[in-house]
Amino acid sequence: MKSPFEVTDAAVLQHLFHTQGIDIEAARREVSSIVSKAAGFVGVTGVLKDGRRYHLDEDHRCTYVTLKTRSRPRRSGREIDA
Repeated sequence: MKSPFEVTDAAVLQHLFHTQGIDIEAARREVSSIVSKAAGFVGVTGVLKDGRRYHLDEDHRCTYVTLKTRSRPRRSGREIDA
């Protein structure tokens, strides 16, 4: 049976923090270190590292991470390798 409630990513992260002891801030620092490679590049929309694409928005936020699904990820021309 499907739940009538949508569970947000924030709720899942808080659940993992409180029940599994996962250090969310350490993960945030790691992602920040990866995406900081884009600093100083104008118009960069993502950073590629270890088969993952860290999506960046125009407000300098990393909004989500995707796994590449093919041997060579499709590039928009506005990405950099970390």
